[in-house]
Amino acid sequence: WAAPLVGPEFAYRRRARIAVRWDAKVRQLQVGFRAEASQEIVAIDDCVVLVQPLQPILRGLPALLRQLGKPQALGHVELFSGSAEALLLRHTAPLDEADLLLLRTFCAEHGAQLWLHGEGEPQADEVGAELGFALQRWQLQLAYRPGDFVQVNGPVNEAMVAQALDWLAVRPGERVLDLFCGLGNFALPLARQAAEVVAVEGVETMVARAAVNAAGNGLDNVHFFRADLSKPLADEAWAGGGFAAVLLDPPRDGALQ
Repeated sequence: WAAPLVGPEFAYRRRARIAVRWDAKVRQLQVGFRAEASQEIVAIDDCVVLVQPLQPILRGLPALLRQLGKPQALGHVELFSGSAEALLLRHTAPLDEADLLLLRTFCAEHGAQLWLHGEGEPQADEVGAELGFALQRWQLQLAYRPGDFVQVNGPVNEAMVAQALDWLAVRPGERVLDLFCGLGNFALPLARQAAEVVAVEGVETMVARAAVNAAGNGLDNVHFFRADLSKPLADEAWAGGGFAAVLLDPPRDGALQ
């Protein structure tokens, strides 16, 4: 077996999902992390595994949310740190101007973007706000939207990509297949080495965003497709011609399927 990839013990997590629930019995908004295998929400004052820029945001979050006028309409909160810091609030009813002012002021104080998720897809409060993360070894910048899947440990993610590329040892002229490609976390670094990368994902929105990421990095030798990866793929048009190497990075249940 290969040695495990390791990173810092603290201040490594760049994404966190915070549970929020209105307790009608005690008329209090619960804010924290969900207990393991439970619906219980555990309040916390600090989280030392979060990257440093997110820690003060987390500390101030409960007081902020308890000031809002419709606590029953609040869902989860997502925090992210990459090319910028961001706070996403899921809400099931429209927010009034007073609540928006509180949220905007809080985010401005912490230098974070505000994203809102009501109906439809999450949207940045400020038009044109951009969010993403870097794969520095390969000089790549990937666009990201709250709710997208991303490896939460940035340094370990880069080490994982480097390990995969080393094992595959792709040579110029070779054609490579990346299954469960997501935003292009492996596909784009592979495209720096291979003649062609075929990258396949089950979620159409991720396919579109991965293609945008490739174009944004000037890569025209990687092609993205949507397919049900739990089913046979031999008849897919992109499968013709064969591949010199295949990379498989499924979700937890993907490999079993």
